[in-house]
Amino acid sequence: MILAAASKVMVQSQHVPPSTIQKNLTKPTLSLASFPLHNKPGFNSNATTTHRNTKSPVYTLGTASSEKYLNFDIKNPPFQIYRTERGGEVTYHGPGQLVMYPIINLRNHKMDLHWYLRALEEVVIRVLFSTFSLKASRVEGFNWGLGNQKLAAIGIRASQWITYHGLALNVTTDLSPFSWIVPCGIQDRQVGSIKRLLKIDQSSNGCRETNLDHPDNCQLIDITNNSLIKEFSEVFQVEVIKKNVLFSEISENF
Repeated sequence: MILAAASKVMVQSQHVPPSTIQKNLTKPTLSLASFPLHNKPGFNSNATTTHRNTKSPVYTLGTASSEKYLNFDIKNPPFQIYRTERGGEVTYHGPGQLVMYPIINLRNHKMDLHWYLRALEEVVIRVLFSTFSLKASRVEGFNWGLGNQKLAAIGIRASQWITYHGLALNVTTDLSPFSWIVPCGIQDRQVGSIKRLLKIDQSSNGCRETNLDHPDNCQLIDITNNSLIKEFSEVFQVEVIKKNVLFSEISENF
C-alpha cells in the first residue's frame, strides 16, 4: 500500500501573549532521532531529520502534480525541476527553508494519514505560536482568510504505514521564486516567511516587546530549528536523540 497526500498551513500576523499558551503534554514514550539512521528504520523505529536548505534552489512536483501550475516553459525552467513521490502540487525549495523529513511507523501512533497530516500541521502551528507569538490556522480546501500567507508546505508518502517526505517551512527564504509557480496549486494567494511576518508584526505594533531580540538570519533559522524539533517531539510524544550529520550523509542514505 502506497499513499500520498498534501496539506497547507496558513498564518495571520497576529500577536498572542506567550503567557496564554497552554499545552497538555504526555511524557514521551518512544525514541526519536533528529537525523536519518544509517540503516533505514524498521517497522518499530522512528527517525526524523531537519536540515537547512543551502543547496541550489529547485522546484518539486508531487506524484500527480499538474504542469498547469508552472508559470514558465518546462523546457526552460528558472530552476531545476524534480518529480517526487510525495502528494501535492508544485512547490519551491531553496536557502532559508527548514525541511523536516520524518520516518514514522504509524502503527505505533495512529494508522490514519489525515491524523498524521493534522499532527504535522500542529507542529508548525505550535512553532509559530510558542516561539514567535504568531497565530497560525489550518485551511480547509481553498477557504483562505483575508491577508493570510502560506508559510509551510506539507507533502507526504506512506508505504505499509511507514511515512516519508514531510514539511518545508519558510524561515528566511527569498520568496521571489514562488512567483514562477502556483504554490500547491492555490491561486491568487501569497507565500510568506517567518522573517517577513516578524517584520510586519513589529512594524505594526511599534516597539512592543517580543520573544526575540532582532536575530540575524542564521540565528532565526537556529531558533526555528530547535523549536521545530521540540514541538515535533511533544506532538508525537517521542524522545529526541540528537546527532550532527553532514547533508551529504543525508543524501547518501535517502
